[in-house]
Amino acid sequence: MDNVHFLGTIYMAYRSNERLLAFVNRYGFKVIELTKVNRDQVFAQLSRVLGSELSKRQ
Repeated sequence: MDNVHFLGTIYMAYRSNERLLAFVNRYGFKVIELTKVNRDQVFAQLSRVLGSELSKRQ
């Protein structure tokens, strides 16, 4: 999965789903837990990362 960029959502209990957890671990996906407390910071972080990636493609 080199050079594949993916942004997705998974439900809260993904750690209890063995197949999904194995997939996340196998490909090294970065999982960010979104909470009411961190949602603004996560939004800002994702905006920076996505903006940086998109600017590389132009």
